[in-house]
Amino acid sequence: MSVKTIKIVTVKHPGMNVPFTFKVPETLDLCVGDRVLVNTKKAQCEMARCITPSFKIDEPVLMDLYGLNADKLMPVVGFLRPIMYVFENTEKD
Repeated sequence: MSVKTIKIVTVKHPGMNVPFTFKVPETLDLCVGDRVLVNTKKAQCEMARCITPSFKIDEPVLMDLYGLNADKLMPVVGFLRPIMYVFENTEKD
């Protein structure tokens, strides 16, 4: 019997101390501190900050450790990463 795995991340919403776990698309790798957009029961596309990197976990372990059913997890629907621009110094000495 093969065990299904799921990719998840734990986040916190601004102004809240409670962590929440969300399902992450297989093609997306998130890092601690990344800002993500998530769908919640209260709203679509709320911003949250990752407090763990995204990682894969077996669905039975998800249920045992977190008490979560993989089918009921809400998804990460987008992410925001800062972009740093470096301008070339055009001034002449």
